[in-house]
Amino acid sequence: MEVNFYPNLVEAILKYGVHQVGKKGSSVALVNKVLKLPKKDLEEFIDTYPLPKKLLEKELELYLEGYVLVNTYKEEGIHW
Repeated sequence: MEVNFYPNLVEAILKYGVHQVGKKGSSVALVNKVLKLPKKDLEEFIDTYPLPKKLLEKELELYLEGYVLVNTYKEEGIHW
């Protein structure tokens, strides 16, 4: 993976992140920001961690079948 990807991601979250407070505590999240990841790094990430690959495949399958209701995706364990 790109050497500076994670430090740059953390820096972006700290610099542009929106602070949120919920039941489980506070967090910082990026909103409406585009993150760029080279194709090679994305493939490595998906190969390294099988769960995102499984969820992405299921999400694509549901989308191609025409499902648009969020509840359908949540029932399959897909939470954005």
